[in-house]
Formats: sequence, structure tokens, C-alpha cells
Amino acid sequence: MKTKKLFLLAIGIVFTSYCFSQEISENYLNNLSLTEYDYHLEKAENLEKSDRRATFSKSPKYKSLQQFINLHIEFPDDARLIGISGSVIAQFEILGDGSLGEIYFVQSPDLLLSQEVERVLRMAPQFIPAIKNGKIVPSFEQVKINFTLQ
Repeated sequence: MKTKKLFLLAIGIVFTSYCFSQEISENYLNNLSLTEYDYHLEKAENLEKSDRRATFSKSPKYKSLQQFINLHIEFPDDARLIGISGSVIAQFEILGDGSLGEIYFVQSPDLLLSQEVERVLRMAPQFIPAIKNGKIVPSFEQVKINFTLQ
């Protein structure tokens, strides 16, 4: 019986904490607007130093990874509504065939923003892989995307 009461008390505390953490004043919501999200590529360490870094496959539609991200990134509605903002730094693997491998999040204020960055990176066209000593090698690149609300 004592265990059951403690369990119910614990559930009640968790539920109450969750409810209060989700509380947002109407005035705060009315003042939120997406002012900007910007990004820039940062140099990341390759698995090995390569003779040629992996590069974004240019096309008539996209001249750079920055342009691709700018056209496809969206501020997640749920993150905007609860006031989540900040920088997401993602490090991603470019495989020998130019496809995207693993994505690691070095920094992210929330899973919602990480998921949006991963969604956009997974949509990207294939890269031109890195070359080391005349051979194609896997490598890592890094991208930083700032999600800002004001």
C-alpha cells in the first residue's frame, strides 16, 4: 500500500512539473515572431586530413549548401510556440559515395531543432567525397544553424 502511494505521488509530481513547464502566457505568444535563422559552415576535422575536402554538389538549383539549407529550413512550430531558440551544431559524415552517413549533434537546445536540421541535411543532394592520396575517403563536415525568436 505504501509503495502504491509513493508511486502515485511520484506520478503526480512528474505530471505537475510537466504542466507548469508548458505554461506560456498569451502576451508572450503574441510577441513571438521569427526574425531570422542563419547558418554558416564551420570547418570540421576529417577522419583523416584529406587532400581535397568533400564539397556540396552544385546544381542549377543550388549553388551551395548554405543556399540549400536556407531554402529548406523551417522553424518548427512547436519550438516557436514554447519559445525554444538557439544554435544547433551538427557534424555529419560524408561517405565515399558522396551520401550522408551519421549525423552527430555537437550542440542543440532541443530535440525539435535537431530533428529539423537532420530533416534538411537528409534531403541534401549527394556531396563530392573527399580525396586523400588519390583515393576517395569518408570525411566529416560541420554546420551551425541559429534559430532565433524575438
